[in-house]
This record gives sequence, structure tokens and C-alpha cells, in this order.
Amino acid sequence: MAAPPPPPAAPPTKGIDLSKVLLDYKKGSRVYFTDDEDGWAMAQAEEDPQTDTGSLKIRYRMVETGEMRDFKIALSAPNSTSLLPPLKNPGFMDTVDDLSLLSYLHEPGVFWGIKNRFAAQKIYTYSGMVLIAVNPFERLNIYSTDIMREYAGSKRTDLEPHVYGIAEECYRAMLEGHNQSVIVSGESGAGKTQSTRYIMQYLAVVDSLSRIDSVEALMRPESMNAEVKRSETEEAVLASNPILESFGNAKTTRNDNSSRFGKFVELFFSNPSSGSVRITGAKVRTYLLERSRLIFQPKTERNYHIFYQLCAAVPAAERKHLALDRWETFHYLNQGNAGVVRNMNDVEEYKLTMDALSTLGMSVSTQWEIFGICAAVLHIGNVKILTSGNDGSSIAENDPAVENCARLLGINKSDFIKWVTKKQTTVGREKYVKDLKSDLALVARDSVTKVIYTKLFDWLVRNINKSLKRDSTNDQNFIGVLDIYGFEHFAVNSFEQFCINYANEKLQQEFNSHVFRLEQEGYIKEAIDWEMIEFSDNQGCIELIEGRMGIMALLDEDSRLPAGTDATFVGKLLKNFDVPTQKFFAKPRFGTTDFTVRHYAVDVTYTSTGFIDKNKDSMSDELKDVLLASTNSFFKDVFLGIGTGGGEGVESPKSNGGTIDRRRSTMARVPTLGSMFKASLAELMDTIRATESHYIRCIKPNMAKTSFAFEGAMVLSQLKACGVLETIKISNAGYPNKLEYDQFASRYEILVSSSFWDMPDRKALCIKIVTTVLSDQSKYQFGKTKVFLKSGQIAFFENRRKDRINYLILLAQKNMKKFLQRTRYLRIKEAAVVLQSAARGHLAYKHYVEMREEKAAVKLQTAIRGYLCRKHYQAQVRSRSAALTIQRCWRGHVARKACTIARDRVILIQSCVRKSQARKAFKTLRLQAKDLNKVKEKTFGLESKVLSLSKALQEKSSESKDWSEKCATFESMAHSLKEKLEASEGKFKASATELFTLRKQVQDLQHERDVLRAEKERYAFVVDQAASEGLISPIENIPIILKPDGTTSRGVSMSRNGNLSSGARFTHSPSGSREPSVNREMKRPIQRLNSIAVGGADSGNGWPRGGNLLTPEVSRGRTVSELFPQMRSSVSPSGIASGSSGTGAPNMPLPGKPGPMGRLGSISANPNGEDSIIASLRAENENLKKIIASKGGAGGPPGPAGPGTGPRAVPVPVRRTTMRSQSIFAGDILGDAERERQKELHKPAPTPVPTSSDLKKFLLTTPLGGNMLSASPGAIPSLMASPSALASDMRTSPTPMPAILRAAPPSPMKNIAPGMLLPPSTLAPLVAEPEEDYPSRSSTPTFLPRRSSIKQNVKLQQDRAELFASEEFNDVICDELILNLQVPPITSRRDASPRSQQEVFYPAHLLGSIISMQLEVGMLVELHGFVNDIMNAVCKVVIDNRDKSSMTFWISNIHQLLCITALLHSQEVKKPNNRGNLNGIRNIQNDLHDLLENELVPILLKRLREEVASLAAPAILQTQELPGFETSHDGTFWDMFGRVMERKPEGPSDLYKLKLLLTTIDNTLCAFYVPDALYSKTMMEMMRTIGVVSFNGLLRRRNLANFKRGCQIQYNLKQMEEWCAKVGLSSALAHLEMVAQAAKILTLNKTEAEDVTAVFEIGYLLNANQINQLFSNYSITDPDMPMSIEFQSLIRDRAAVTNHRDVVSISLDPEPQYPLMTITSVHHIDKSVPASVRIPPDYQRILA
Repeated sequence: MAAPPPPPAAPPTKGIDLSKVLLDYKKGSRVYFTDDEDGWAMAQAEEDPQTDTGSLKIRYRMVETGEMRDFKIALSAPNSTSLLPPLKNPGFMDTVDDLSLLSYLHEPGVFWGIKNRFAAQKIYTYSGMVLIAVNPFERLNIYSTDIMREYAGSKRTDLEPHVYGIAEECYRAMLEGHNQSVIVSGESGAGKTQSTRYIMQYLAVVDSLSRIDSVEALMRPESMNAEVKRSETEEAVLASNPILESFGNAKTTRNDNSSRFGKFVELFFSNPSSGSVRITGAKVRTYLLERSRLIFQPKTERNYHIFYQLCAAVPAAERKHLALDRWETFHYLNQGNAGVVRNMNDVEEYKLTMDALSTLGMSVSTQWEIFGICAAVLHIGNVKILTSGNDGSSIAENDPAVENCARLLGINKSDFIKWVTKKQTTVGREKYVKDLKSDLALVARDSVTKVIYTKLFDWLVRNINKSLKRDSTNDQNFIGVLDIYGFEHFAVNSFEQFCINYANEKLQQEFNSHVFRLEQEGYIKEAIDWEMIEFSDNQGCIELIEGRMGIMALLDEDSRLPAGTDATFVGKLLKNFDVPTQKFFAKPRFGTTDFTVRHYAVDVTYTSTGFIDKNKDSMSDELKDVLLASTNSFFKDVFLGIGTGGGEGVESPKSNGGTIDRRRSTMARVPTLGSMFKASLAELMDTIRATESHYIRCIKPNMAKTSFAFEGAMVLSQLKACGVLETIKISNAGYPNKLEYDQFASRYEILVSSSFWDMPDRKALCIKIVTTVLSDQSKYQFGKTKVFLKSGQIAFFENRRKDRINYLILLAQKNMKKFLQRTRYLRIKEAAVVLQSAARGHLAYKHYVEMREEKAAVKLQTAIRGYLCRKHYQAQVRSRSAALTIQRCWRGHVARKACTIARDRVILIQSCVRKSQARKAFKTLRLQAKDLNKVKEKTFGLESKVLSLSKALQEKSSESKDWSEKCATFESMAHSLKEKLEASEGKFKASATELFTLRKQVQDLQHERDVLRAEKERYAFVVDQAASEGLISPIENIPIILKPDGTTSRGVSMSRNGNLSSGARFTHSPSGSREPSVNREMKRPIQRLNSIAVGGADSGNGWPRGGNLLTPEVSRGRTVSELFPQMRSSVSPSGIASGSSGTGAPNMPLPGKPGPMGRLGSISANPNGEDSIIASLRAENENLKKIIASKGGAGGPPGPAGPGTGPRAVPVPVRRTTMRSQSIFAGDILGDAERERQKELHKPAPTPVPTSSDLKKFLLTTPLGGNMLSASPGAIPSLMASPSALASDMRTSPTPMPAILRAAPPSPMKNIAPGMLLPPSTLAPLVAEPEEDYPSRSSTPTFLPRRSSIKQNVKLQQDRAELFASEEFNDVICDELILNLQVPPITSRRDASPRSQQEVFYPAHLLGSIISMQLEVGMLVELHGFVNDIMNAVCKVVIDNRDKSSMTFWISNIHQLLCITALLHSQEVKKPNNRGNLNGIRNIQNDLHDLLENELVPILLKRLREEVASLAAPAILQTQELPGFETSHDGTFWDMFGRVMERKPEGPSDLYKLKLLLTTIDNTLCAFYVPDALYSKTMMEMMRTIGVVSFNGLLRRRNLANFKRGCQIQYNLKQMEEWCAKVGLSSALAHLEMVAQAAKILTLNKTEAEDVTAVFEIGYLLNANQINQLFSNYSITDPDMPMSIEFQSLIRDRAAVTNHRDVVSISLDPEPQYPLMTITSVHHIDKSVPASVRIPPDYQRILA
């Protein structure tokens, strides 16, 4: 398409180059025209400017109405652009946040910027340093705690314009030591009071908000939703607002809660160095309370709120006391006829007022005193003034209003009536009393009302200040908030409007100078050449008002003169100021009582009526005396200005003789209201100048208070009045557009050649761009960091950029179309060739087909002719054949019919003949039957036949029986032979086993001989010590037999069946009778054995449940050696291996060897001659034992001990002097060690598995078992199915359980914990095993005492016990193995030689080995303390060290230690009578599990979450690695330009850092072999944290919602997806789906209603509120993907439906359910100590 022709050249004009100016006014451009209703209306040029007729003419069409309008001006007129219509800013600036960034910074641009933002429901807009707040007349959800938290700690430009942004800026500047002030101004109803309230609320909680971690708020928003706690002082500061609003606010036609006074609140803050910056106190200063509202209110307006609250909410009793009634009954309240306000509940407001008064420390009685004065004011208004005579007035004595007010105020009723209706005049020394007219009496009455209420209001302010002072001091920093009335211009303007506009003039002057000062400071900072900016100063207007002979001075002069009137006051004004030189004063065209002041905003005409009286603002001295004589002390203090606890005020007058003797001041010394206001205003301005000022201009958009309705003319007038347009003029005088070089270059580099784009110096590039586009050097300047442009130049650059882009687009389109057309031509050409070749082929093929068809037709004809001939011939043949067939069939039929008739006739003849013969035979048989003899013959023949058959049957039966007996005999013989064969095989196997056992015994005996020889001397000492302790005696080798009747027998011989034959006997009597010496000798070793047993617990191996082991129920019929086999080692060492009986010892079998006792048979002879070798060895051992026994009384030190030494008779006691606690094995640690050594020396042969016959025999010998067998045949299987019942029966049965059941091998019961239910498969081998000869099995009873699994030598165990009990052991181990341990460095997944588990888990294995050793020696108390020290040390390391490697290392080791304890538990389960160790291990496991799951893992996850969360939002949301889609990060207006903050960023990007962090976490977890469940949980939580934080950040950050940012986020998520796939975490991508969908919908079209449906379909995981929040941050004028107002409205409507239940931010809580960490199997404990661990050598030797 062709570019539009350039506008015609215009002749040069003076001042401007019109041809260049008109470039901006070409067809399609938009301008603004003034409009009476809308302020400024927009129009679009329908054609290019016309200059051929000597004048400039442009035709426009109004955008909203479509009306055509012509703009025409002479060519000689425009010497500047001010005469041309104001140009519209570029489209992307329509909703700019800061109006100072507008290219065309003029009045319509500012106006439309505010209008566009207000239409988008954005009520706040920055205009440089000013915040413009438009009242929406609707409650918006933008003031919650969440919103406060977003602005806490943020820069003003990072977020949307907001009043919290101004408050935050003040707070941060105050922390730097600078006092701040916020000036909030605007007309009534603009929202000043509400803005002030929001500022104070924010400042009250900002310190608490600043302490909240922003990352934590992104991770868990709901945890931050709790109400922020305020201090008592902050609550008091906020409580002052309801009080001041109740007593100083009223409903007006413009505002339902209009402040009728100005106030300046100073909030004092504590010292920032204290760590907590909170409000320590406050001070309130008020200005110019509107007193006239007390006595008069226009229609639809109200008096102050407090009066209506009292009438509506005071309880009945107090209502009666105060004589209150409905508001309609009071004259001061019913004049406006608006006692009820919509959306305002006076009852609730009354409660808030009382609560606020209580919060400030005012008692209930004081509150009722205050309310009493308010009620008295209302009653004064109801006092009726009657006319008396011509010039007098009177008040009825019985007027109830007078009585009520006099009673409530405590004044004299008569005096009050008198001085309201009379006036006293003093002439010289004479006093004259004069009646007042009724109108003057009304004035006197109303003056009393105004004075009383003013005094009450001042008293409230003083007491509020006294209560708010708290801990504040004058040297503390403060933030002041000024809530003052804006510029007012009504139809009738009186003294109040004059004072208000005077204050606004002073504030505007300060505002202008502040803006000017900031503007000049910026120029100086950038070091540019600048000239002094000229702006319209209002100093002349201020001098007119407050000058030495100004309006205020003249007003005070006439107020002090008795003859001064309003007319004389106006006369003086006209005389002094109605001169040509006075620019700010004007005389009205009509009337002599008015005067006009030309303010900065607008000319205001004031009516002088009432100026003098309002300025005096006093009542007669006589009425003052009446009030001062009040008996109400509270009212008197209020009137005199005395606080509740003292304070400011005047002294009370002194009484003299019952009259008031008060020295009155002269009229010249009485301060007027104007002079007081002027002084307070001067003080306020001094305070503001001493602070850093911030300005908030509140705008009222419409008069009807309609939600989001915009009246242009009204808003425009307020913009002029609030001074915003004045600041625009100041900015336009300089360089309003200031852009950083990088901003400018990235936006406009397209205007120069691409060869300049990569210039390293961005300033040089900007200079190249500007000098290329602009020829007028006065339009720009270059500073240090910015380029400064005159007004309109940004729009000029935008137009040039737009033209350049259009040109490039056209160029690209041209080339693209060329390429497409050529490509299309080549394709058509190629297709034509293909079509031609296809056509030729088709024709050839068609000819070929025709030839084939012709040839086929000839062949077909030939075949058809042949077929027809054959068919004719075959038809003739078939006809002949059919005729022959018919003939043949007919002839056959005739012949067959004749044959059938002949055959029937022959059959008939034959039947008749046979019938005749049968009849003849029948007759013959009848005759024979009648003959008896023939019958008998037949019978006899049959009987003979039966007898012969019977005889033959008997012979066969006997023969079969003989054969059966022979078969049975043969089978019995075969079975017997089979049994003999099996028995022979069993005996052979038993013999082989016995032979192996004997050989083993030979070796053991040889070893025992060597050991006994080496420890000969040592045994002598041990035996002597045992004898001295009473453990052995002369009768120790004589066995004791306990009989069933409770007696015992003793002898030296034994019968062949194993029973003792004879010996001394004694009676075991539990009654305490005298026992024989034998019993006494045996008592001590028996008690010793009883003390060793575990008392009170059923041991499960034959031990009873008591301390006494020799009870008749357990020991009946059993020998002492059977009950206590360890007695053989501790009492008679010679009896250990004795195989034959002797004089001194019974015949005792070897352990595990069948002996002659009980059912044991003797050992069979060895055919190889090994019996002789065994006998010789036994004899030699017996000789050695006898030598040792003979030296039992000799003393001497024991021999050297070491591994392999012989058994000690008595354990050597362990020293306890260094132990911290007593071991549970205090008496038998070394004794158990000795028994273990003996067990290793004499290890018995494997015991056979018990069979079902063994179980059956045991059950038959027990009462329970016998009953079960007799009761039910299925009792045995049921008992076997419940091993616990079986074990219980075996333990409690008085019949000894067979040894085969007690000493079963561990194979079938392997890895079964005590008390565990055995499955049937475990007992199946016991039942299915075939029964063998019972006597061949060992029945030697096995004694299983409570012992540890000690297998080392005794000396080592003693050393370990002492080491574990030492004080420094735990400290050394914790220091060297935990606290000072160097964590090995991590390795990568791709490392060729990853670190082994041994290098990682050695601390856990070393600690586990120590725990195992302490379990072996039974030091459970020390073990408990050791484990606690371990856990405390690990916690200290993890908490103090934030290194993820250290945390992961110790988590893995604690988990490994937990697995090791499981291994120890499985080992301890196999040991009998080990309940103490098992309980100890279970406690350790519980403690380690709690430490791991509840402390270490949560700490790791919390720290990793924080680290990942700090990078999540920058990495996912701010990283820009997709070329061509870069945007800025700072959140300013220039984000729309798509610039890059740093074209070549230094260092890695945040996304790279995040992936590096995740890779580090992944490598750390893998390198230290964390459990799979923990690895999965950790990585899932990291990805979930990234998803939650990035999604919440996307919703909260307004500079992230644009098209390019959405593309960048999708690209970043793609990078994360690739990383997850690389490490195998593709399932974790589900946690990023919400932010992915949010980024996706940012890139969709956002213009039509159909797009809304597409957005919700793609973002199906997001609710309506989340989508609305996302698009509320989206710029409507995004240059890449704009969003229409219709689209935004539809999104907002959808969100409104579900607003009550949808959540916006998502949270990490609650945490999903993850699989628990499982216990992995550990097969052994590695005790190797790395060289890096510095454990003392003595420790290593003992712990090895």
C-alpha cells in the first residue's frame, strides 16, 4: 500500500516552523476541544491540514458524538503551538501511571489520563510528586492487609499508584532521619478524611508488615492473613479518628462525612536503632472549626454527628437525665431535614465513639459529662425568644429548654435569661442595661452555643493530645498528616470560605516552590545547561490577604472598633485595593457589600455580611460571667480550657463577695478569629517547610455520589483548584520528559541504522538518534544519565518510530509478497509440466486401452459363437436322453407293480398255512401239561444242576482265600524288611554323626588340655577365691535330687537308667524348719542362681515366674545338674567333660552328647579305635583338674589373661568407681562372658528339629495337652497354630519339656521375634517330619540364663564397660564423630567415580557399633545418655550450619543409624530373655525416627524452600533469555516500551542460578544416598515452591502482566521442563502448571467476548478471581497485545460472581502426603575408622 502523501508545504510564519508542526496534525491524528459538559472532548482529523486559502483549516469529527467540527485560523496568527488544538498523547500513554511522563503534558492530557484510569477502576494516579485520588463512591478491595504487605518495603514505582505508596515513601524517608508531612486536600466529599485514615492505618502497622518475610508471604499467603497486631499507642492514635469525626464531621450536600475543620496529626516514631520502629505518640492540631453549622444547616445537610448519635442511641435512663428526644424535636438538628444518612448507622457510630473515648482513657463519668454539655447545646437551641414591646425580647421562665440547659450546665437560669435578652453598656463609670431586640437576642443565644461547643471541642483535642503523648518526645522523628479543606467556590462565599481559600493559597505557594525546587535540583544533578524557570507565583495574592495593610489587617481593625461594620470594612477594601496596579483584587459589577479576590484557581466573590461578627466570635462579658459561675466543675474546667489532669488553659477568676471580679482586657488585646487562624497557619507552614512534603489531591468525580460516574467539567475545575495544572505549567517550562539513556536507546534505536545498535556507549547512541531526528537543539539536552526533552518530543519520536515501523513493515510485506508470488509462479510452472506429461501419458494409455479392447472383443466373439453352438448341440442331446429315460422308468414301474401283486398273494398263502400248524402244536402242549410225571422229571433235573454249581463255587472261594493269605504274608514281610532297612540307614547316619562329634570332641579336649596347662596357677587362685566366697564346698560333686514330695536325696552312684541309687536325704521345707547340713551347704549357690535369674518374668525356657528356682512345681523329679547345668562349671569344673562315674563326681554327660541319664543311651564303640584316644585325653584332663582342685586354698595372682584363656570359676568384679550409673548386668557381665567362652569350647552337635511325635508326647505328659487331646482330636493342630499358647503351656507345665523342643535349631524359627504369631509354614516341618526313635535324641536339659552376646575376652569387656561409664566418653565421640567432622565434598551424578556408601555412612556405622557394644555389656542407662548426646550434637550441627551438604550428610547418616538399629533389633530378637535390650532398642528407634522426621527433615526442607523461593520469582518471572521479547524490570511506565535494562547483563541469569541450585540439591541428595522417599519429597517440594512463589508473584507484580513477559515466562518454564526431564523429575512439572497457564493466557487475544471463553478454557486451573487479578495488572494499552475495556469488564463480572469463595493467592500449606522413609536392610556393621577421624588410639583399640 502506498504511504499517504505529505501535507502541503506551508509558508513560513514567525516563531514556529508551521510545516513541521503540521506533521502532527495530519489525517488520523487526534486532538482535544473544550466542552462545557465533559471539560475536554476528543476529535479525529478527517483530512490533512489545508493551507492553500491563506488560512489553516482542519476538519475534525468528534469521537463520542460523531459531530463534524472545522478548525480554522489565519496563517499569520500561530506564532506558537498554543493556538492549535492540543494533540492527543500516543495510545500507550492513555492509562499511564504517572502523568508527568506524558509526551504532551497539557491540561487535556492530564484530564484524559485521569479519566481513562478511572474508567478502568484505577482511582489513584501519580502526577510527579502528587498522588491524585478520585473518590469512587464505592468500597474497593484494595485496602486489605495483603495490599498493605505488598507496599511494605516496596518502591513507589514498583506497584500501582496507591495512598499506601505515599505512606511507605514517608516511612522509609523518616527512617533515614527526615521528618515528613503529607498534605491531603480536596473539596468536601473528595475523600480527604478517608485518605487520612488509610495513611494512619498503614503507618500504625508498617513496622509489623516490614518484619514479614516477602518470600514467606509468597509461599504461604494465608499464614499472613491474620490481623496485624498494633501496640496500645497505635490503637489510641487510631481511636482519635472516630472522636474527631463525631465531634467535627457532618453531612453536607457533597459528602456524608465531611470534615468541618482542618487537622494536622503528627505521628512520632521510636528510634530506628532500637530495632522496632513503632508509633510512640501523636499530636493533633485543629484549624477553623465551622461554628456556623451549630446554629444553621442548609437543606439536606446535618449538624455534627455526635448530636444525632446521642438522640438515637443513648439508653433510656440517661436519655431521661439529659432530656433527649428525637432529632426532629431540636431546632439545631431539624433545619436541614436530613437526620438519617444512608449507609450510616448512628447507633453503631455511637458505640464506636464511646469505645474510642474509653481507649483514650476517658472514664464513663467523664463521657457522660461530655454528652451532657452536648445535650445542653441542643436545649439552648430550643430556647424560644419572645418579642416584648417594640424593641425588647423575653424568655419564659418556665421554658423547659432553659431549665434543662441550666440544669445540665449548672448555671443560674435567671441570669442566663437576663443576659440573653439584655445588654450592658459602660459609659465612663456608669453602666447601662438595655433590652435587645429578638433578632439580637437570637444572636446572643447562638453565640453561647458556639462558644460552649468550641470550648468543648478544644478540650477534647487537648485531652486527646495528652493521652496520645505517651512515650513521644520532641526530638523524635515524626510524620505529619494534614487533612485540610480544599479550595471552595460557592454561590455565596462568606468568612469561612475566605479563610479556607487563604490557607490553600499558602499551601499552593509552598507546593509550587517545592515542585520548582525539585525540578531545578534534577537539572543541577544532571549538569545540563538550564535557564531559570518562570512560573506564575501567587505571592501577590497572599500579600493582598495577609500583608500589613491587607484584607486580614483591615478586618481586624474594623472588628476592634465599636462602630466597625461590614460595610465600612468593604469600603476600606475598595479604597485601598481597587487600583489598576492590584492584579489580585477586583470590585464586583453590582453591589457594595461584596469584593472579589483573584486566586490561583479561580476568581471568588465574597459576601461581607457577617465578616465582622464571625471574626470577633465572642459573646458578651455578662454571659461569660454566667457560664463561669457554673456549679458544674467539669463544665467550668472545659470553659476555662483546663484539662482533666491539668494542662493548658486560663486561670480561674477570683470571686470577691459573691461577684465575679475579673480584670477584663481591652478590645484591642482580644485576639480575633482571623488573627488566630493566621498565626496557626504560619506555624503550620513553618512545620511543613521543615519537613519533606508529599501531596495527595482528592477529587470528587460527580455531585450525585454515584459509583464510578465521571463529570468532566466538575473534575476539571477541581484539577485547577488543587494546583495540579500549575505543576504541569512548571514542568512544561523546562524539560518534562526525562529518559535514561538505556530506556531511550532501546525504544528508538530503530530510527537509525542497525550498524549503530551495538554501540557500547549508550549515550553516544542516544545522541546519534536525537540529532538525526531533531534539528532544533532547544528541544533537547543530554545529562549525565538522562536525555531531557521538551514537551511533545516523545510523541514526535513515537510518530517517527511509528512511521519507521510502518515503512519497515511495508518493506517486509513487499519482499514477502514478492517471495510468495515467485514461489507461487514456480509452483505453477512445475505443476504445468507435470500436468502436460500426465495428459500425454493419459492419451497414450487411452489408445493402448482401445487396442486391448478391440483385440479382446474379437476373442470374446469367438468364444461366444463357440458357446452358442455347443449349447445348441447339448440341448438336442439332452432332449433325446430325456425321452429314453422316461421310457425306461415307465417300463420299470409296470414290471415292479406286477411283481408286488404276486408277492402279496404268496405271503397270504404262507400265513394261512403257518397259522394252521401253530394251532395244531398248541393243542398238543395242552395235553402234555396235564401229565404230572413229566413235570417232576423236569424239576429234579433243575435241582441237580443247582447243587453242582454250589459245590464248584465253594471250591473257588477257598482257593481265593488261600491266595489272599499268602499275599498278606508277603506284604508284611516286605514292610518289615523296609522298616529294617530304614532303621539301618538311620543308625548309619547316627553313627556317622557321632563319629564326627567324637572327632570334634577330641580336638576340643586337646585344646582344653593345652589351656588348662597354661592356666594352672590361675585356676588355683580362682578356686581358692570361690571357696572363700562359699560358692564351692566338700559336697559340691554330689548331685541333689528333688523328689515330687518336696524332699531331696543325695548319693554317689547312679543306676543304669540314670536315677541316683542312694545317698543322704533331706527335706526341703518352705516353713523355715531346721535344714540338714547338706541343704545349708547348697543354699548359697542356689540363692546365687536365683539372684541371677530374671525375677517376675516368664523367661520362656523353663524358668518359673519368681525368684526361687527350686520350687516343687518346676523341679519335681529333676536333678540339680538338669535344672542348672551351669553349676557344673561354677561348682565342679571336673564334671564338665567327665564321661564316667567316679567316687567324687556323678556320671555327667558332655554338653550336647547323649549320656546315661534319663532316656539317653550309652555311646556306641568306635570301630576305628578312637575311644582309646578320647579316654586318654579325658584322663589327662582329670589329672590336671585334680591338681587345680588340690590347690584351691592357695592364693596368688591370676595368670595372664587374653583370648583363649580358660574359664574362671568366679567372675572378677568390675570397678564401679568411675561409672556414672549401675549396669543392669552388674553381677554377671564377666560370668556371662565365661559361659560364652565355654560354649564356644564345647559347642554341641546340631540338635535335630522337633517332630510331631515329640509335640504329641509333650502334650500327652501335660495336663493342658492331655485335656486337649482327650477333648478334641484337632487340639494339637490348633495348639500348633498358636505358638504363644504352646510356649505358655510348655513353660507352666510341671512335666519337664523334652530337650528336643527346648533346644531346637534356629533354622525353622529364624528371624522370628518374641511374641510374633508363627505362620503355619513355620510349623509345617515340625508336623510333617517322620517319627524316629525318641531315645536316640538328646534329652539333656538346657539352661538359658539372661545374658548378652559377649564373645570377646573378659578383659576387653571390662575395659569397654569402664570406657562407656567414663565421663568424657560421650564428649569425645560427639566432638570427633559429629561436631568436628569434615563432611566429604559432594560429587556429581555424572562423576565417573562417585563416592561409596562406606565413605558416607562411616559415622553411622561407628555409632552403631558403639551402641551394639553397649547392648552387649548391658549398659542401657549409659546407652540412653549416649544416644541423647548423639541427637543433640547432630541437631546442633544441622541448626548452626546452613550448608545443605552438612544437613543432607547427617540426615542420611541418621537414617542409616536407624537401619543399623533395626539390624541390632533383629539380632537381639534371637536371644532369649532379652526384653531389656529390646525395649532399649525400640526407644532408640523411636527417638531417631522423631529426630529424623520431625526435626532434621523439616529443617532441611524449610531452608531449601527459602533458598529456592528467593530465586523462584526472579528466575521464572524476570529472566529474559528469549531474544526479541525483552521488557524492563523496574515496573515503571517505560515497561510498555519493551526495553532491556541491561543489554548485556553481567554474570549468569537468575534462571541459570535456579537450575544450578536445583542441580546442586539433586547432586547432594544423590551423593549422600538419601532414601528415595526423601529424595522424591525434597525435589517435589522444590518444584512446588517454585510454582507457588512464581504464581503468587505473577499475580502481585503489575509490571509482569504483559504479552512479552508471558512469552518469556513460557520460555523459562520450558527450560525448567527440560531440566526436569534431564534428572528424571517429569512428574514434578504438574506443580508449574498454574503459572504456565497464567503465562499462556497473557499471550492470548484480549479484545472480544469470545476471547474471555478462550482464556477460561486454557486457564482451567485458575479461578475467576485469579484471572481477574492477573488482568487487573495488565496494561490496557499494551503495544504488543492491547486489552479492550469490554474484555476487562467481562473478566471482572465473572470474578464478581465467585468473589466470596475464590482465593487469589495459593499456598504451600497444607503439604501433600508423601511416602514415608522405609528401613533398608543392613547386613553388617562396618567398624573401620577413616584416617580423617581423630579418635584417641585407646578408644580405637577398645572399640575395634
